[in-house]
Amino acid sequence: MMKKITLVLLMGGMCFTLGCQQTTTDPRKGGLFGYNPDAYEKRLQERRSTKDELERQQTAEEQKTRQLQGEIALKESEKEALQKQIADLDDEIARIEIKMATAKLDTEEQKRAQWKISTKLQSLKGQLTTAKSPSNPATTAKKKEVERLKKEIDRLLEEAEALSTL
Repeated sequence: MMKKITLVLLMGGMCFTLGCQQTTTDPRKGGLFGYNPDAYEKRLQERRSTKDELERQQTAEEQKTRQLQGEIALKESEKEALQKQIADLDDEIARIEIKMATAKLDTEEQKRAQWKISTKLQSLKGQLTTAKSPSNPATTAKKKEVERLKKEIDRLLEEAEALSTL
């Protein structure tokens, strides 16, 4: 009988020992005898490398964000400068219209020249309205168009001045 009890206790102890052994390298999930310093160090190193990689990615994203914010600020200042130029061009057109309205025209040639200038002025006003629209996102193209319109308005202003001095 003693042999049977010893055999049962021995079998029970072996089962208990097998149940307590480590089956994973995760120290949180190991058995009673599951502490493995090499596995712990390996897991710690993996976590450190993951953390370092995430920090590098975060730094890269922060740098990209700063760069994009700088680009946004630059685009905003360019937009404000263009809006000011457009407002100045609007003022120029208004001055030309006033000069055209107050000009004393005696000859048919002067009246034709005034009509020609008025027609061009209306065309420029339409183009300027298009340049003002927010649906025109091409900043470089907008700059070129504003410069072209400015030159055309200056030329028309000279023609209007010449016409009013005749």
